[in-house]
Amino acid sequence: MKTLIATMPLVCFALCISIGLTTGCSSPSSPVKKNPPFFAEEDSKKIEIDLNIEKGALFDIVPFFSEWLNFDYIIFSDTTNYKPVTVILKGEYSKQELWNRFLKILEASKAKCTSSGRKVRIYPLLTELP
Repeated sequence: MKTLIATMPLVCFALCISIGLTTGCSSPSSPVKKNPPFFAEEDSKKIEIDLNIEKGALFDIVPFFSEWLNFDYIIFSDTTNYKPVTVILKGEYSKQELWNRFLKILEASKAKCTSSGRKVRIYPLLTELP
């Protein structure tokens, strides 16, 4: 079992999020997908995670999820539209559980995403997708 530990205090306005379950990269302008294309539904292997990021920007948070879920990403850098979040994850998580939490973090950050293959594109919520 792989253990990843990250603690990173950051400066910004804090928005604590309650982690819940959703599926796919969804937003008002993109379709809901059941699962991202970079892992199979039957992939239920769990990894132990201990992550504590206070008042973090997406630029600090997304790399952890990219490593855990094995996806490449682009974050469109209109930083004035993203909101900082506090993320605390401790325990064992499957890829599906991590993906669901990642989507909640995007939602709390006022962001949305699209995915194609292993590529995830992250946009501010109020931006039109190309």
